[in-house]
Amino acid sequence: MADDSCTGGTATGAGALVFPYGKIRFAFSEVRAAAFPVATATGARSGSVRGVATPAPSQDPAAAVQQCAGAGLKRFQIDIHAVTAPSISG
Repeated sequence: MADDSCTGGTATGAGALVFPYGKIRFAFSEVRAAAFPVATATGARSGSVRGVATPAPSQDPAAAVQQCAGAGLKRFQIDIHAVTAPSISG
């Protein structure tokens, strides 16, 4: 049985960022190599954000790739570096 936490390729879906005064709904797409995606989110109302996930400083990227070759990742902390164009609204 394959583990989707490490599947390379593409994925799409929808989500929301929830804040105390509202939420931003978005559609997303990602391209992933092992556990490190490049993702784009498009706001339900306008704008978009594109980001790259990299391992958090406390994580070992080599260990993540090794886990992907085995049973898959149960948990892995990432940092996301993103840029909006021009801003995102949902």
